[in-house]
Amino acid sequence: MERHMSILRHFAGCTISLSVVSAQMALPQITLNSIGVNVGMIHAFAAEKYVFYPELEIGGQPAISCFGWSVYVAHWDDAMHGVTVTDNAIYSLSGNILGARISFDPSKVSGNWILPLQVFGGIAHYFISAKYVGGVNYSGGTDYFGPNSGTSLEFGLKSSINLSESFGLRAEGHRLFPIEDRAGRFVYSVGTNYIF
Repeated sequence: MERHMSILRHFAGCTISLSVVSAQMALPQITLNSIGVNVGMIHAFAAEKYVFYPELEIGGQPAISCFGWSVYVAHWDDAMHGVTVTDNAIYSLSGNILGARISFDPSKVSGNWILPLQVFGGIAHYFISAKYVGGVNYSGGTDYFGPNSGTSLEFGLKSSINLSESFGLRAEGHRLFPIEDRAGRFVYSVGTNYIF
């Protein structure tokens, strides 16, 4: 629906016309329709092993039904203890991850798609804490010189199966690709979600 408004002004024998056109349009509908909990394993930077990874996620759908969105918070702890090192200071890293994802569900586009798989991508930001474990650095000290935060792009696959109208099970695997020059992390998790 459009509205037109005209304003006429007379100035020094001239007529100045100002027309304003305002358009009202519907904004895209974005819904919040699920909350989920995932537990799994994340590859630890310092420990070179997989450690416990809990994740809490809320999500929904934009106006286009084949896409979904989610925002999540997760935690990890490298849990390094009792490491004996003589030539370097060792720290156990832990922290929280805040991220956002967009997913694509091919089954909503093609009725011939039979696999319950979705592709997703997003961005994740780490808040990193370091706990001294042992050893000394090149200057003989134990100060931590690593990053206190970091940002990664993430891409992965997830599979969801609805058990009822309100509950579902899902499994995810994704890779975090740091924007900074560091090795990425693999994450594997399973979880449940409540759909409302």
